[in-house]
Amino acid sequence: LTFLLTTICIASEELDESVVFEITDEGELTGYYGGEWVVVPECVNDIPVVKIAEKTFFDLGIDDVYLPDGLTVIGESAFEGSTLKSVEIPYTVKIIGERAFANCDSLYTVFMNIDESTVIGKDAFAGTKHMLFYLDCNVDTKTIERKLLVAKGDDNIEVEIRHVAAN
Repeated sequence: LTFLLTTICIASEELDESVVFEITDEGELTGYYGGEWVVVPECVNDIPVVKIAEKTFFDLGIDDVYLPDGLTVIGESAFEGSTLKSVEIPYTVKIIGERAFANCDSLYTVFMNIDESTVIGKDAFAGTKHMLFYLDCNVDTKTIERKLLVAKGDDNIEVEIRHVAAN
């Protein structure tokens, strides 16, 4: 496990030098300065990224975001008001904070590799237009769909099931 973590953290050193991420010693990503295509690395400055802090990407002009495995929390209002169009939420995320993606007018596609134990905060997707959520076929999709309806605040969603290969 140590070898794997070291390998992942070394790979993060190959980041585009024009992109800057700010991170705490606890692995909380608190700032981003860069372009509209965001690839959050698994480690920043040899610190594993485990949380996107409150309002880290608030109101930013970003299009697509890649979130790394190992991320466990997407904080309150983390992406609120941004121009985000699509996002894939990794299986390691266990908490999506209140208003995390609220008022993202351009957000349409969300790939959710989560299970029914994932907490989806109040109004996490409020103020968004029609959204398409992709869920894995090996989870309780009805439970997650109910959570999404509450998090969206309306029934203007579409849920599709993805078939994933068994490990």
